[in-house]
Parts: sequence; C-alpha cells; structure tokens
Amino acid sequence: MLSLRTRRYREAEHRAALLDGAFGSAWRRALSATSDEAQLKAILRDYLRRALEEDLRERLAAPPGRPVYVRNWDGEQEPAHADLEAIELALDSAQEDLIERDFTRVADDVDRLMAEHGLPERMRPLVSLGVLEANVQFLRLVRDRVMGRSFAILPESELPLIPAPAEPVANREPPRQPKPRASELITGFVQQYELNGVRGQTRAQVEASVRLFIKTVGDLPIDAYSRAHGQKYWEVLRQLPNDHHKLGRGDDRRTIEEVIERGRAQGKPTLQLRALQRHKNVLEAFFAYAYRLDLLDRKTEITDGWTFPRKTKAAHEENVAWEPDELRKLFSSEIWTSSKRWGRSSTGEGPVRDWKFWLPLLCLFQGARLEEMAQLYREDIKHDHGVWYFDINDRGDRKLKNAQSRRLLPIHPEIIKLGFLDWVEREAPCPSDRVFRGLKPVGPDRKLSHYVTRWFGKYRRRIGLTGKANLHSFRHNVTTGLLRAGVLPHIVDRLLGRTTPGGGETVNRYYKGELLPESFEALGVHPVRPDTRLGLRTAGR
Repeated sequence: MLSLRTRRYREAEHRAALLDGAFGSAWRRALSATSDEAQLKAILRDYLRRALEEDLRERLAAPPGRPVYVRNWDGEQEPAHADLEAIELALDSAQEDLIERDFTRVADDVDRLMAEHGLPERMRPLVSLGVLEANVQFLRLVRDRVMGRSFAILPESELPLIPAPAEPVANREPPRQPKPRASELITGFVQQYELNGVRGQTRAQVEASVRLFIKTVGDLPIDAYSRAHGQKYWEVLRQLPNDHHKLGRGDDRRTIEEVIERGRAQGKPTLQLRALQRHKNVLEAFFAYAYRLDLLDRKTEITDGWTFPRKTKAAHEENVAWEPDELRKLFSSEIWTSSKRWGRSSTGEGPVRDWKFWLPLLCLFQGARLEEMAQLYREDIKHDHGVWYFDINDRGDRKLKNAQSRRLLPIHPEIIKLGFLDWVEREAPCPSDRVFRGLKPVGPDRKLSHYVTRWFGKYRRRIGLTGKANLHSFRHNVTTGLLRAGVLPHIVDRLLGRTTPGGGETVNRYYKGELLPESFEALGVHPVRPDTRLGLRTAGR
C-alpha cells in the first residue's frame, strides 16, 4: 500500500486525486504505446500481404516461358535465372536502405499508409522503418516463389514482421528431441524439386550441391547451422576448381582442401559466377525446406554476406564464336572429306553421311540448338509456300528449351545443295521415323544430343582445335552473320528461337506460314562468310 505521507484528511484526499491523475496518464500512455505497436504490426502485415497478392497477379498474367520481372529480356538466359538476378539486385538495394535507414525510396508508400490509417506524425519514423523491413521480406518471399520453394498463398505464420517477445524462463517448454541431421533431409528435399518437374542433370546438381555443403562444414543437426557455416562454405566455393567433381572422383577420402590445392597446382579455373549463384540458391532452398517442415524456429539467412563480383564483360564478349581458320580446319577434316573415318571403316567413295556428318553442318547453317536437330522426325520436315522447313516443336517425346523455341525454321539452301533432303528420304522414309536413328537418349537429362556433344569435343581436340568454341558456338556465328548482312534483329531472333524485346513475342506467337519466304530469304544471306566457304561436295552420297 502506498503512503500519502499526511494525517490530514483534506490533504490526503488532494494528494490521492493527483496520484490518480498521474497514474491514469501513465496508464493511458502505456496503453497508447501498446496500441500503436499492435496497430503498426497489423498495418505492415496488410501492406506485405497486398504486395504479395499483386506479385501473384503479375506472375499469373506473365506469359509462360518469359521472366516476370525483366522487361528487356534477350531470350538467351533462362527466365527464372533472369528473374533471380533482378530480384537479387532489388534485394541488395532494399537491405542497404534498411541498414542505412534511408527512407527516400519508401516516402510515397509511407505517406499513403499514414493518410490511409490516420496515423499521428510521431509514428512516421516507425512506419518508415517498418515499410523498409516489409520490402526486404517481400523480396525474399518473391525470390522463394521464383525458386519454387514457397507457396502462392502464404499462411499467417509466413509473414512475421515483429518478433514475439521471449517467454519467461519458467514458462519455457522442456527440451525438444534433437533435430535430424542435414544428410537425412536430402532425399525429401530433392523429391520436392522432382515434383516441380526438375529431372536429370539439374536434379543431380541440386543433390550434389547440398552434399558439397555438408562435406565442407559438417553433417550437423539442421538447427545447428549458423551464418558462420554459410560464410565458411562461401569461402570454399570461391576457391573450388570448376571441375572439382572430377578431381574428387573415385576418392571420397580426399578433403576439400586437397581438391582446392590440386586444382591450383594444375592451374584449373575456379567456379564461374553462374555456378556460385546456383549453389547459393540451392542452399537457401534447402533451409527453406527445413523451415517448412517445422524443423527450424525461423528462416535461416545462412547466405547473408555473400557478395558476387560484378560482370566485367558485356554479353557479346562472353559469347565464343568460331574463327574462320577454325571453320576451315574443322570442315576439311576426315569426317567431311574422307571415307576412312575416326572409328569407322571405309564404306565407299566420299564421306559417310550420318549424324556425325550432318549435325555440325545443321548447327552451322541453321543456327539451331543441337537437341532441336538431334530429335527431328521425318514428319518435322515439311514444304509450304515454296519453302522447305523444319517444324521445331515439343510434341510427343521432343524437348525444347522454352516456348519461344517453337518455330518454323527454313532449311538453309546450302543444306539442300548438300543433299540433305535426299538423304532423309532414304534414311527415314516413314513420317514416324527419327531422322538420326543412330542416336539414343542418354545422360542425366536423357537427351539425344548428349553423346553428340561428348563425341564432338573429343573429335575437335583430336584434329587440333583446342579453343573454347563448341557446337553451341555456331549459333553465335549465325547471329553475327545475319546481323552483319542487315537482317532485322526480330527476324534473327525468330530464326534462332529467341524473344525480341519490344515486339518479338508478338511475332513468335502469331508466326504463320506466310512468313516462311521472308525467313528463308533472311537465312539465305548467310551461308558462310565468303572467306570461310567449306567447299563440301554437293549431292554426294
């Protein structure tokens, strides 16, 4: 009981009234602070929820096979990778604003929320800080959506903005059972990817990435990992040789440090930027998976502090094309000039015309992706409006990179002169026959082109072509040749199965047979540059 320090009734009554007033004022201030916090929490939850709903509408409205957040997309990069790069840049900016308490970018949103909810001016700093935090959480959740590791409609527990106060020690629950180790979650985690359609090589890369993390920092209970483990893993990734999986093959006892030292001794290049980003995305997805299983009390930002080097080369500088001398050396070698072939016996006069002969030529003249040509059926070779063409499609067991890859691709006049149509008529007389029947689906992705890629790499090295150019590099030669010949960029992209920013999508979507003559004429202007003509025998058997 509180003493009023007087025995006089009137004085005591007066002091009691003053005390009641002071107590009531303090109580109202306390209630106001509590009310402000609860109101702000509700406002920020609603702000974040509306942002996620708007993001979901944008994702549903975006055409399949195109990025959601990248407007000027060139079609070369996978849509999801393009989106992730854009989101990472935005997330870096949002986190920087939050760290520096820079409210400039969110001023309009803060003004709107203050007016919409009638908030007093004294709450502006808290609202501004809360909006910055909500933006960071929004971008992290959007990143999860792009990577297929978050639900479209998030439960309330997915949107915590203000941490709950810690419970008193006396009220805490008894110790829980130890959480499973990271290695015990790999199977279920990889199965989640499979449910999203991830197969073959990509699936193997996901599993290998998680196992590499465990090998680097140890197989611990899933809730025992911290940012320090993530930072250690990041330092190792930056030093790993790009073929570390080969250096460690057949010797599981070799440590990460030994693999790094051996790579340095052999002068091996380290992991490229794209590989580093893939490892980062997989690790974040793995811990998000554990969080969804209720194995973590909160989402672990284990990759916080990972910074990627900025690209120092423009996109066109990264593309490797064949040099004229390399093309002459390649197509004057025995595959295209002699009946005595590497690994083959003599079969008569002239070169044997099989997939080894035709596929590199088709890539060179058509600019098509290797798998697009390797999976052709006889029924995919058609004639319309006076033009022979390939119907590049994903019907049946055919596979394409993206929706823009579906197209009608005129057959290059040089390919016709070399006797390709006559050869197809003999080798694949029925519409359901594969054009290249010697190929079988192999490799992690069960691609018909898998063995072709390996064979071509060995063959070009055998004849002394040790540069970086490969079968895919022919696309860069075709692109450069067509553009130099004055062909419009949207036509070049249509021929190569890419989307042109600012109009290519419409052209691809409504591309019909009446455009075949135009495309045929465009493709015909670039047989091969004059100083690299191949001199192959036409109409040979």
